[in-house]
Amino acid sequence: MTPFVIRENATSLELFDAAEKRQTAARNALALLASARDLGCPDGDLLAGALSGLELLLKDAAELYDAARHKG
Repeated sequence: MTPFVIRENATSLELFDAAEKRQTAARNALALLASARDLGCPDGDLLAGALSGLELLLKDAAELYDAARHKG
């Protein structure tokens, strides 16, 4: 897995934008899961992988917001 790296020359606006995109993607995925009438019985590994993906998106977003605050 490639580590998440924030470009040093990124502006605070670019960092906030990238963070917002990740946070929106996670929010949309959670809204989809919450609105599903019946998920059936998804494979445990598949569900765990999907939730881990959301966790990564939100972790990246937090790091991007933090970097943007320190730049601005």
